[in-house]
Amino acid sequence: MSIKVVSLGEIMMRLSTPDFKRFVQADSFDVTYGGGEANVAAALCNYGLQGTFVSKVPENAIGQAAINQLRRYGVQTQYIARGGDRLGIYFLETGASMRASQVIYDRADAAIAQADIADFDFDQIFDGASWFHTTGITPALSDKAAALTEFALKAAKAKGITTSIDLNYRKKLWSKEKAREVMTRLCQYVDVCIGNEEDADTTLGFKAKDSDVTKGEINLEGFKDVFHQMKREIWI
Repeated sequence: MSIKVVSLGEIMMRLSTPDFKRFVQADSFDVTYGGGEANVAAALCNYGLQGTFVSKVPENAIGQAAINQLRRYGVQTQYIARGGDRLGIYFLETGASMRASQVIYDRADAAIAQADIADFDFDQIFDGASWFHTTGITPALSDKAAALTEFALKAAKAKGITTSIDLNYRKKLWSKEKAREVMTRLCQYVDVCIGNEEDADTTLGFKAKDSDVTKGEINLEGFKDVFHQMKREIWI
């Protein structure tokens, strides 16, 4: 039997300009679906594990299209809740040469941001699971999504499941102050924390001493010190 890994998060519709066109040049968009946590589930399936994705999508053809995209990769989708008004969207203008890519989000009031804890049976979802993964994107979507993430982490820990979180700070979704408040609380229930030195500083307030990647200054001992700070102040 393959290892079961559960991930929780948002799946979005991506509308991207074809042929490296700019938004103002395009008269059509290519459509695909994905998200940080959904992509993890799909990748794990490609490696032969059982990826199970938990989310909420609107009960319409767009929500079904997102689910179908995941099923193409073998992702288990039976625990995705249905309801809410809309699926989040983001527009992608792929960069070319010296021109950087550009992303515009249209995700306010997406179904997952309005999801209730009662929409999910985590006792059933975590049955047979070995690992639970989420990211800092999900709790940034709304207070309800933050509460849902915390509840899921606690439920996973109660069942002895290994938990992980990718800090993944998104400044367009919340402030540094709000991120630190929420993520510090969530990380109490996390076994594996993923992130770079910038995310550790922004979301948890732990700074790598004598390091500044923008200047090419890397102090490995400073990075180790971040881990020690997290252990002392979060995983008490």
